[in-house]
Amino acid sequence: MQMLFKKHLYSIAISLAQSQNCDPTYITEIYQMFGDHLYGKGDHDGAIDQYIETIKSVEPSYVIRKFLDAQRIHNLTRYLQALHERGEANSDHTTLLLNCYTKLKDVSKLDEFIKKKDYEFDISTAIRVCRQAQYYEHALYLAEKHKITDLRLQIVLEDTQDFRSALKIIAALDFFEAEQNLKVHGKRLISKLPQETTELLMKLCTDYKPESEEKQDEVTPTDVGLPQKKMKANPSEFIHIFVGKPRRLKQFLEHVVKKSNHSSSVVYNTLLELYFRESIEELDKDDDDFSAAFDEKDNEIHQEENVYTENNDFAQEQTRHTTTLITHWYLQKCIGLK
Repeated sequence: MQMLFKKHLYSIAISLAQSQNCDPTYITEIYQMFGDHLYGKGDHDGAIDQYIETIKSVEPSYVIRKFLDAQRIHNLTRYLQALHERGEANSDHTTLLLNCYTKLKDVSKLDEFIKKKDYEFDISTAIRVCRQAQYYEHALYLAEKHKITDLRLQIVLEDTQDFRSALKIIAALDFFEAEQNLKVHGKRLISKLPQETTELLMKLCTDYKPESEEKQDEVTPTDVGLPQKKMKANPSEFIHIFVGKPRRLKQFLEHVVKKSNHSSSVVYNTLLELYFRESIEELDKDDDDFSAAFDEKDNEIHQEENVYTENNDFAQEQTRHTTTLITHWYLQKCIGLK
């Protein structure tokens, strides 16, 4: 064997060792020597074939360090794929492989890795790398496949900004998950989709059922005789998300009061405050119209007065006349004086 090694006849040495049923560790060492020899000659494709045979025996970092140069990214990708195929990859290897795919813009390989083959890899790591490389479709596919709700919502809210999809995701969750996610994301959703978000909150705080259950009830209605427990959230915990949306808040609270026999004092007080504000705004609007009209009339009369300013005596008389006219017009506007 030593003579074969000296002449670099590693292929023959491997065949001989296998025919003699030598220890697998010894055979792996020959593969490693063969790989090192080919790598030294610049035959990187041949070297990676030999290094792949050393998986499970040789530390992956030994091989990876040799192929980190950008010109050898294809060889590195092959080795990392083999690590995943043989179940020897860790999260760092997954990160490195996905970065290779994205740098090569090899969408078909990325599809194969994520969607087609059942590789063993860290899901959270794969989602993170896909998001960083702006492969949002692949990240969302993984999050949906593995039912990672938090990451699904992060992708559609932060990356793709598909707010309707976010609402659909939340509406399909069970009560407690839907409640929690609306507390977290409700303020952003109400600013983007005020009507749809308000309607979902109205359901959540009166008689919530996930959309899947609602459709199932339409097909197979539950027995009328069996009492159904209503799941409903505390509406006062969602009032704060309606900042800047008083009309939607009023719609939300009116629905809650109508559907519930015992709403909290916070709900009633907030609704009353909204009614008062509406009334005050109506009065202010009327006052604004009145003030604008008053100012317009005042300007008209003063313009007439300026025509006669050359005669001081007449100007003084006209000023008194002006005051009388303004006073009369004001009383006429306020109390209907004829």
